[in-house]
Amino acid sequence: MIDARDLVKRYGALRALDGLTLSVERGELVGLVGPNGAGKSTLIKILATLVHPDAGAAAIDGFDVVGASGRVRALVGYMPDVPGLYQDMRVRELLEFFADAFRLRGARRRAAVEGALARAGLADRADTFVEALSLGLKQSSPRPCCTRRGCCCSTSPPPAWTRWRASSCAGCCVR
Repeated sequence: MIDARDLVKRYGALRALDGLTLSVERGELVGLVGPNGAGKSTLIKILATLVHPDAGAAAIDGFDVVGASGRVRALVGYMPDVPGLYQDMRVRELLEFFADAFRLRGARRRAAVEGALARAGLADRADTFVEALSLGLKQSSPRPCCTRRGCCCSTSPPPAWTRWRASSCAGCCVR
């Protein structure tokens, strides 16, 4: 599912990644642990096609993150550590926004939104404004949409109550 070989990424004189090699099979749950500046977020951004590596290669499900970025983006969900949520949206509206971003239409869209509400335990809060949610729920609310993708990349761990859901998703989650 994820194959990274000899990845190098420089920011000026700083080498955020220095020859990283990583292989993650479908269904595996992997945690990236290290001090600030170790390259964890840089790796995630490369896998999500947001940053190009200076050297090396990475692929998601066989698709090169640079040469086939469009195909990779169709497979990967990315959630930054501080999601930019719209506080004046209701939870259902937020999930519909993400469904629209992934070009889900009709019955697939309705099923994705309802499934996300159920998996996140937010069905009873579907009409609650995002601003009224706890920080943990705010950080987790879009995640159920992206965990239905082939690969979910996040720069921070979700609250404990969502960890079991991440491990049971059909693809892989990289945190």
